[in-house]
Amino acid sequence: MTAVLKLGDTYRLSQPVGEGRILIQSDSVNSTPDPSVQLDTTAFSFNDANGDHILHISIDRVEDSIVFNTKSGANWGREERIKFSDVFHYRHRYSFIILQVHSGEIDVVVHGSVVKTFQKRTHKDIATVQYYSSGPSVFSDELHISSTASVSTPDKIPLYLSKEIDFSRPIGDGGSVQFYSNTVNLVPDFGYYIDNTNINIESSDGDTLLHVSVRRVENAIVFNSLPKGGEWGTEERVALLGVFERTDATFTVRLNGAEWHILVDGRPIKTYHQRIHKPAVTASYRSNNRPVFSDPLLVTRAYFPLKPADVAAESEKEPLDYIIIGSGIGGAKRHSPHPRSCLGGRSTVWGLFSPRIADDFHLQMVYPGVNALIVTEPPQKATC
Repeated sequence: MTAVLKLGDTYRLSQPVGEGRILIQSDSVNSTPDPSVQLDTTAFSFNDANGDHILHISIDRVEDSIVFNTKSGANWGREERIKFSDVFHYRHRYSFIILQVHSGEIDVVVHGSVVKTFQKRTHKDIATVQYYSSGPSVFSDELHISSTASVSTPDKIPLYLSKEIDFSRPIGDGGSVQFYSNTVNLVPDFGYYIDNTNINIESSDGDTLLHVSVRRVENAIVFNSLPKGGEWGTEERVALLGVFERTDATFTVRLNGAEWHILVDGRPIKTYHQRIHKPAVTASYRSNNRPVFSDPLLVTRAYFPLKPADVAAESEKEPLDYIIIGSGIGGAKRHSPHPRSCLGGRSTVWGLFSPRIADDFHLQMVYPGVNALIVTEPPQKATC
């Protein structure tokens, strides 16, 4: 549903948007600066239920700037800027501004192009939108606004510092857990004996199945395990330098067979052999100083229950024509629309997919030496 947002007003969204889209349409665009105006500012504030600015967009034609920021209480964050003239110019007679709100970032889309990707600094839903101007507005006095909230998934939840979360079901063979941080602070803290931010995967018995510790002072990422009531094992390390190359980070842990595969931003950094063979049911997040990552982390759990051996076993009961193993995410089963046609029988295709790590990594990891399995059934007679 489209509503009207007037200059100087605040519009309350019909449903708060944690992930989704907010569309703002203006019937006019005035890109010409007015030097006679002391303060030439047109602004939108996208606020949470308490009035804090999750995203504040301020346009100044005289300064030729669009400023992006957040505000919590009376405290403004760090400004991020782009040029106004790179986005709006005299040829524009109207404007569409779209906010694509994701779990960790907000894409600002103008005239079909992403002009800014803003990393979220607070993970709250957008509840209201304010529109105001200190002088003549860049846009029309009445805007059309609509919003669509994506259905949130229970598998994406915040993990706060010094807290833990329970998985809805254990992470077993073929399963993975992903941690997203919208900030990465690699400045060492020399005030502690061990500069330590760690993420832990744990069993229901309290065993630490996988401990990943980022230690900036030591330039190391340390991997280890700790049985409940026991002692830490032998540390395994990789160099920290060069692992985190962005201002945000996606940290993925995947279990395959007896190995944990650890990836950062889709790149494998470590294969860690299981030392404690128990189902993973809990994740925790801790730091003894200023953490490397954001607070909270966003956690997504994924499961890949289909394995080639299982599908091959199923094919003995209900034969398939092809089993295809490849890259991507998801799974698919497709039947021929003509089960008794001149194709010679029923065709069924299973696709087993995993996140792309390397072109041949998944094939070697899941089913060594196998590129495809072909299981046929006797063709059925068809009349052409």
